[in-house]
Amino acid sequence: MTKWLQEKRMMRKIFWLLGGLLGLMIMSGCGGISLAEDITPPPNLQNATAAQPSEVQAVSTAFPLLPPDPAQGKVIYEEKCLPCHGSTGMGDGPQASNLPATPPAIGSPEVARKARPADWFTVVSEGRLDRFMPGFSGSLNDRQRWDVVAYVFTLSRQSIDLGTGKQVYEARCASCHGDRGQGSAENAPDWTNQQRLAGLSDEELEKAVVEGQGSMPAFGDQLSASERTAVVAYIRSLTYASSGGGEQAQTTPEAKQTPQGEAPVAEGTPGTTRSLTIRGRITGPGGVTPPAGLKVTLIGFEGMNQALETTTVSGADGSYQFSDVQVKSGMAFMVQVEKEGYTFNSDILHPSDVSGDVADLPVTVYETSTDPSPLTVDRLHVFFDFSLAGKVQVVELFIITNPSNKLIIPAAPDQPALVFSLPEGATNLQLDGGALGDRFVQTASGFGDLAPVAPGTQPHQVLFSYDLPYDRKLDLAIPLPLDVNAAVVMLPPGGVKLESDQLMAAGSRDVQGMTVQLYTASGLSAKDPLRMRLSGKAAGAPATSDGHTGLLIGLGAFGLALVGAGVWLLRQKKGTATAVVNSEVESLEESEESLLDAIVALDDLYQAGKLPEEAYTLRRAELKERLRRLRGAH
Repeated sequence: MTKWLQEKRMMRKIFWLLGGLLGLMIMSGCGGISLAEDITPPPNLQNATAAQPSEVQAVSTAFPLLPPDPAQGKVIYEEKCLPCHGSTGMGDGPQASNLPATPPAIGSPEVARKARPADWFTVVSEGRLDRFMPGFSGSLNDRQRWDVVAYVFTLSRQSIDLGTGKQVYEARCASCHGDRGQGSAENAPDWTNQQRLAGLSDEELEKAVVEGQGSMPAFGDQLSASERTAVVAYIRSLTYASSGGGEQAQTTPEAKQTPQGEAPVAEGTPGTTRSLTIRGRITGPGGVTPPAGLKVTLIGFEGMNQALETTTVSGADGSYQFSDVQVKSGMAFMVQVEKEGYTFNSDILHPSDVSGDVADLPVTVYETSTDPSPLTVDRLHVFFDFSLAGKVQVVELFIITNPSNKLIIPAAPDQPALVFSLPEGATNLQLDGGALGDRFVQTASGFGDLAPVAPGTQPHQVLFSYDLPYDRKLDLAIPLPLDVNAAVVMLPPGGVKLESDQLMAAGSRDVQGMTVQLYTASGLSAKDPLRMRLSGKAAGAPATSDGHTGLLIGLGAFGLALVGAGVWLLRQKKGTATAVVNSEVESLEESEESLLDAIVALDDLYQAGKLPEEAYTLRRAELKERLRRLRGAH
C-alpha cells in the first residue's frame, strides 16, 4: 500500500480530530474560516455519511448561567483542542499536518471578531460530525464548554491592551453602563447579562460603539481603531469570572424551557455503561454480497480519544457482529471494512439513539475502476490574486462527483486517474491536502491526484494554486481535466479587466468589504480549456496578512466567502434555493441547467447546515438520477 494510503489509514483511526473546531459556516455570524465544507475527509472516508448532531446532544442553554472562566477553559483547550488548533489557535497543532485541510485559525483576530460566543458554544456542544468533529455535550458540562469558548476568544486578543480598553470604558462608558457594566443609567444595557453578550460578536459591539445605538451617542470619530478594539475586548472581559476563578450567580433570564410535547434532554450519567450488540451486513451496489472473509473493524470513540478497536471477519452472507460492546455515555462508533486495499466506512453510530440493545450498522463497499470517464466537475471556482508585483496567483478549486457505482482509483502509483494540467509558464504550484510525492504526483504537464474517488453524493475536491507572469496583460487558458457543469470566476477589485467568449459577466457582489466581479459559465467540455484575457494594471490586493496569499485565500475566510458568493450567484440565477427545500423544483422546467442549479443550491444549503443529511442525500441522489436520465434522452 502506498505511503499516502498508509497515512490515511492512520488518520481514520483518529478521525475525531479531523476538521476544525468551527467547521464551516458560509458568510454567517459565526465567521466560517475553512474550506472544510468544500474540502472533505480523505476519499476512502467519503462513502461514510456523517450523522448530524442528534437531539440527545441538543444545547441546554444558549448563554452561560455563570461567568465563563478562561483559566479553566485553557486546561480543557490544551487537552481537547490544541492537538489540531495549536497553542495559539492558528491551526498549527502537532496533529495538523495529518489533516486533509488546514484547521481553522480560531486564534485569528479577523476570524474571532466576527464570531458570536453562542454560535461557537453550539458547535462545541453539538459537534460537526459531517466534518468528523464530535460534540462535547456528553463529556463536558455546560460550564466547561462555556469556559473553553471564553478561552478561545482570549487567543485572538493577545495583542490587545485591556488597560487601554479599561481607560476608554471608564472615561466614555462607565457613567451610563456602570463600573462593571451593570447598566446604571436608564435604558443602558446590562453587560453583565450573559444572554446579551453571548449573542453578539465583537464586530457587532464595535459597530454600536462607532455608530451609536438608541440614546447612546456614536464614538466613531472620537476613538481610534485600536481604542475601539480595546474597549470592546474590555467589555467582553466583564462577563468572565475573576482570575481567581470565583463563581458568582448571575441575574440572567431563565434558560429556554423544553417546548411543550417534547421530552427533556438527558445527557446520561457520566461513567455508566451498558452492553450493546453492533451488527450489520456488507453489500455492494444493488445489494450484491461481496466475498466472505473481509476484515471488519469496530472503532469506538470517547470524546477526542479512541477508546476501542476490535476486529472480526465477514460471513458468507456479508454479515458481521460485535457482541457485548461496553458503551459509556457520550461514546460514538463506526465500522470499517477493508477490501482490495481500500477502507469503506459505515455511518457514525450514537448509542444514545438506540432504544434497544442491538444496533444495525450496514456498510457499502464498491468494486474499483481505473476509468475516470464517469467523473464530472460539478463546480469549478477560480480566483485571482494580484498582490505580488509582476505576477498573478491563480487559485482553482475543482469539486468532482462520481455518479458511477465504482471506486475510481489510479492504475498505478505513477498513473493517477485524475490529471490536472497547468497553463504554460505556471510556477510555484501549491497543493492543499497533500504534496508532490504523497497524494499528488508530478506529470509532464502538471500533476495527478492519486486519491480514490468514491461513488455517492459526497464530492471529491482538489484545491491548488500557481503563479503566472503578469505585466498588464495575460491570455490565460485553464485546462479542464473533466467536463465542467458550472464555473464561477471571481476577479478582485482594481484595474484588471476580464474578457472571455466562454464566460458571462454576472455583476458584482460585496464580499467582506470587497466588491468582487463575478463571471459564470456552464456546460464546459474537457476538450477545450477555459480561455480568458486579463488586462490592465492591478490597483490593489486582497485583504490578507502576508504575501503568500493564493492558497491561503482559498483556505481562509476571504476565499471561503468568495466561494460562497459564487454559489450564491448560481442559486440566484434560477432562484432555486427555497424550491429545493420545499420540493418545488418539480415545477421548474426540466432542463440540464435547472437541475444543475438545483444540485448546487442543495449542496450550499446542506453545507450551511440548513438541511438534514438524510434529506440532502436522498434529494441529491434523486436530482442526479434525473440529470442522468435527461442526458440519456438527449
